[in-house]
Amino acid sequence: MLRIVTGDDVHTERRVRELRELGFDLIWHELDGINVYELRSLEIDFDMIPAIVRNKVRQSKALTRAEKQRILERAGIPEDG
Repeated sequence: MLRIVTGDDVHTERRVRELRELGFDLIWHELDGINVYELRSLEIDFDMIPAIVRNKVRQSKALTRAEKQRILERAGIPEDG
């Protein structure tokens, strides 16, 4: 079902992981003999936001180490955590 909605047959698992990282409640199960992912709630877990920001800042190739540290400090996000 998620593959149909996203139109992405190749990267569905990546999209699921990204949604889970945003705090969405997704489960996998079989439905009528077909493997599906089910979004069980549209509620976002806002406690996940610091980890999302930290990961995006760390992954940036455009920022220097000092810039990354400054961004995390300003956001009040521990660099390790």
